[in-house]
Amino acid sequence: MQTVATEKLRLHIVLTNTAREALKQHVHDEHAFFNLQKAFVVFVEKLETDGTQLSLTLYFDPKVNKGLAKKFPERVCIMDCLFDLKSGLVAKSFRTRGIGTPVATNRRERLLVHFVPTRINGHTYPDKFITSLANLPFSKERYDYVNKRITSWEGYLKVLNKNAEIEDIEASFSSPRYNAEFSHVVMQLSGIDGKQWKQLKGLSSRVRGFHKDFGDVVKVNRGERTVEIELKPEMARLARRNELHFESSKIEFSNAATKAQLQRLLRGFERLKEGLAANANLETILFEDKPVIAARRQDMELDFHNNLNEFQRAAVVGAMSAEDLYVIQGPPGTGKTTVISEICYQNAKAGLKTLVASQSNLAVDNALSRLLSNKDIRILRYGRTESIEEEGKKFIEENVSAYWKTQTYEAISNEINEHATKEQQLNEEIADTKQKINALEAQKIELQQQIEKKQQAKEHLTEIEESILALKKQLIPLKKEREETEIALEKLRANIASYETEIAKLNKDLAEYDTEDVIQKRLEDATKQFDEVSVELELAELLAEQIEIRAQLSATEQKLQSLSGGASAIEEQAQEITALKKVFEVENYIEERGLRRSFVLDQLLMSLGKRQQQLEAFKGIKDVDARLQKAIVYSETTLGIHVSRLPLPPNHSYSVQEVSDFLSKLSKAFAEKKINVTNGTRSIQGLHLRKAYIDEQLHHYSALINDTVIIFGRLKDALIDALKEQQGANESVVKSIEEQLQKLKGKLTVTSLHIESLPIKEARPIETLRTIRMEADKTKKEATNILTIVSDILADKVKIEQARQVVQTELESGEMLLAETLVKLKEVNSTGLALEKEKEELEMLVKQNPEQVLADVEQSIVTCTAHISKLEENIKLLPVTQNLQKQWQQMLESANEHDLDEIRKLYVKHANVIGTTCVASANREFMDNYPTFDVVIIDEVSKATPPELLLPMLKGAKIILVGDHHQLPPLIGDETFEETLEQVLKESDTFEEKRELEKMLEESLFERLYKNLPKTNKTMLAIQYRMHENIMQTIAPFYKNESDELQCGLPDSDALRDHQLETPQFNRNHHLLWFDVPNDKPYFEQRMQEGASLFNEAELAIIKNLLIEMNAATAKAKEQGLIPVDTLKSVGVISFYAEQVKRINRLIEQEISVPHLHIRTGSVDKFQGMEMDVILVSMVRNNGGNGEIGFAKDYRRLNVALSRARELLALIGSTEMFAQKPKKREVRAMYSHVLETVKTQDGYRAFEEVR
Repeated sequence: MQTVATEKLRLHIVLTNTAREALKQHVHDEHAFFNLQKAFVVFVEKLETDGTQLSLTLYFDPKVNKGLAKKFPERVCIMDCLFDLKSGLVAKSFRTRGIGTPVATNRRERLLVHFVPTRINGHTYPDKFITSLANLPFSKERYDYVNKRITSWEGYLKVLNKNAEIEDIEASFSSPRYNAEFSHVVMQLSGIDGKQWKQLKGLSSRVRGFHKDFGDVVKVNRGERTVEIELKPEMARLARRNELHFESSKIEFSNAATKAQLQRLLRGFERLKEGLAANANLETILFEDKPVIAARRQDMELDFHNNLNEFQRAAVVGAMSAEDLYVIQGPPGTGKTTVISEICYQNAKAGLKTLVASQSNLAVDNALSRLLSNKDIRILRYGRTESIEEEGKKFIEENVSAYWKTQTYEAISNEINEHATKEQQLNEEIADTKQKINALEAQKIELQQQIEKKQQAKEHLTEIEESILALKKQLIPLKKEREETEIALEKLRANIASYETEIAKLNKDLAEYDTEDVIQKRLEDATKQFDEVSVELELAELLAEQIEIRAQLSATEQKLQSLSGGASAIEEQAQEITALKKVFEVENYIEERGLRRSFVLDQLLMSLGKRQQQLEAFKGIKDVDARLQKAIVYSETTLGIHVSRLPLPPNHSYSVQEVSDFLSKLSKAFAEKKINVTNGTRSIQGLHLRKAYIDEQLHHYSALINDTVIIFGRLKDALIDALKEQQGANESVVKSIEEQLQKLKGKLTVTSLHIESLPIKEARPIETLRTIRMEADKTKKEATNILTIVSDILADKVKIEQARQVVQTELESGEMLLAETLVKLKEVNSTGLALEKEKEELEMLVKQNPEQVLADVEQSIVTCTAHISKLEENIKLLPVTQNLQKQWQQMLESANEHDLDEIRKLYVKHANVIGTTCVASANREFMDNYPTFDVVIIDEVSKATPPELLLPMLKGAKIILVGDHHQLPPLIGDETFEETLEQVLKESDTFEEKRELEKMLEESLFERLYKNLPKTNKTMLAIQYRMHENIMQTIAPFYKNESDELQCGLPDSDALRDHQLETPQFNRNHHLLWFDVPNDKPYFEQRMQEGASLFNEAELAIIKNLLIEMNAATAKAKEQGLIPVDTLKSVGVISFYAEQVKRINRLIEQEISVPHLHIRTGSVDKFQGMEMDVILVSMVRNNGGNGEIGFAKDYRRLNVALSRARELLALIGSTEMFAQKPKKREVRAMYSHVLETVKTQDGYRAFEEVR
């Protein structure tokens, strides 16, 4: 809620006519209204904005506005307003509502306002008012946000309370049968119809003659006409004492409790929507994935009442220091209840009021029972008396006065019993206090000496720090010099390494070549061979040239002779050309004689080619013309069709093929006699048109033929002219050839003389010689290149070796310099370390705070002196005090009902720890008496549904959640939380609702908060005290990912969790067992004929055997004095499946007698929160299918099953089925870990070993 306003604001307000008229129904005018008080406490709510104006509502608080309350008794005054800086604050309406109307919410700002009514706009408003409006959320937006997110919860409630509208059912019962714990009774019913049988489950029952509820129906068997009722605690106690006597056989079944609970939950939803949560951040906590919460205060220093371990202390400190939310994860047996009681104690010391809530009465009463020993805590237990456990009943309202009277009477009686020795006790206390003062005085002197030493240390510390600073200044250049030298040396070493690499490479390269002498000899030999072969090759080439020249002389002489033909040859060739008839013959003639095609010849040939293509288009035209003529004659002579010949229209044309096709069709029509005088005119006209076109084309064809003949004649004339022109060119050619002939003769003479001048007269073939000379030349070049390479390599090697020697000299010099620098550094460091050590010692001395200790000692001396004075005063007043105590004792002894009622009122008024269930916290009476709490602690959060958690969370300014998300979510009747949510998902019809439900399925509220809150706002209690350490190892992996691993807090597990049993299957050293069942058909699970639940006969046989043996072992332990004779060994037999539990019950009730055992059975889900000395877990699933193990694959369910036992845990089931067959790797790993843990403790029992 909002903090108290201290600053008074002066606000001008303009009223509309509507608002003014509404006010006039109660007061004279607005001035009279605002003059009722000087200033009003109002709560301002910001509704929405249209972009220019804010819509506001002002709620006038009737509790503090006394003047207003007198005028409007039992009413809340409300003004609806608009606000903007231009128009100011404008009231548009006024109304009143009942006194129960919420005024203060976490969406409204509390302001102290002096209103100034005006009819003029444009006034200035205080910054505080404008800032307050800016910081307020839009309430409509927040309402819509919460409404949208909580829709899924409402759908969930609809399924949860599907029987809300059922009418009461009356029936007769007979043959009531109780279970072993007298917690359930089975009755046979009569007088119920078929529809009513379907409605019974979940209803509450009341037996006629009893004024209280009898219990709730948990199972219905229509076939046997029976119901199983879970008895209310009071009824169960009466049944155990054999005091439950039925005066009537009539029983009524009603859903009144369901309806009431549903209404409470729905009211909680509405309060959240309206912003009525005591913690303004609750909406974010509930709905945001990663809620932003208030920063934690500095850790408080606490004086713990309980003996807590480090994790419990951290949880208490964290919870006390948190502002609005703290989450405590408590694995099984880690002392959650102890932590809750400590937080309650610390809250009470701090003057805070605490609500302790949980889903079950048992959890509430367990938490409250730890607070009994503390007088500062005034506990009040709220709820129906019959539902509250014995531990909690002393704190219900009607019993608190008697409880307080008894507690106070005992305390005063103890004081009175000490009257005789009281003065002596006080004198002894005075003496002890004086001794304490003497010790404090001695400590004071010692502290003064420490202060003096501290001062000296401070002075010496300054000197040392100066010395260290000077050394550091020396270190800087030395370190720099060392670093620079090391870097330089590194470079030099790198250079040497590089040089050595290069030298090695050069040596490797030299090794690939012969020596210089060998290479030089090879070069000389190749040069000599090259020179000799060159002379021989020259001779061979001259001889070849001589032969070539002679051949050229002969050819030239023949050519010269052939060119002497004359004019007669030209005439003969002209006659040949004239005789040519075809264009291709002319082209062949030109090609055969090698005649040059002149430009004229090319042009004429191209013209003939074009005309040849044009003539192709007229191919077949003469045949078509003949056919046309025949058709015309036939039409005129045979058919007698005469038509006038029409002129051919302009641009009218046909192709030869088209005319041919027309004639073919016409001929066919003539043959089939389809054309006659009557109908043939049009066809014959078409015939004549085509004849006219063909005639025109024939004219073009004749002209084209004539043109072609002319061009062909021109072509042959041009060819003859070309021959004649060539003949004229030959005469000049002859002259040229004769000149060439003389040159060849001269060249031949020169070549012959050159041959005669050479020293050799014979030569090998030119190609052979050329090959030999080329090889010799190649050898020469190679040898020359190699000599150059080797020379270069040797020169490079010399240079590199010289450079390496220079670097080596520098390296040796640098290493000497580095050694000198290191010696200097070592000396400075050594001196510095000694000074640093001395400095640390002095700093430790300086950091000590003897001044504060001295002040505390002096204060303690003052306190002790005052205490002595008080004790001396008490001695003086002792007779008076003792007399008053006796009177107070007498008054308590004689207290009447009126006195006790007054005590009750005072106690209730000042109660600082109130305990109730989540749902009961929304009871209307409780809401009126306790609307809010400073702190709300909710225990076993994981076992409550989200709507149930909401109810107490609405009340807490600070919320502390205690639970364990690694255990199971709540059971809804006999269905799991997951099954119920799946049903709601099927019935939901909006995306948002489905998404919220899916989030609830994927991750509980507690898990989401624990994962996403900062470390400052959460703690895991990591030390468990319930189970033997060997048992704890099976669940340790479930908590591995947390900030701390689970530890065992028992100093000696073997001694503290000794089950004292020795059987053929195990002894006292065994605490963890797995009785294996083969994964074979004879041992497979079986399904009920009607229903989905499973059972396993093989496991039932093992359980039977174990219970009999444990009963005998318990009897023996009693004989040996290990177990008290009147004590029963508590054994829990649990299973993942309800049908197996039912058969286990039948086995215990009908087949065996185990008087030394206290046995409790149930499903794993229902056993959550319970613990027993021994737990047997029947795992049931065993099949040859695809590895499906159903409920057992949920690690949370396995965690609950494994963590119920204190002394001995025994699993009964197929190891192969659970550790090898499941599809999911993580499920196999989970059970494999359990199996390996069992085996390491010698707890594995193969099936054949079971007797």
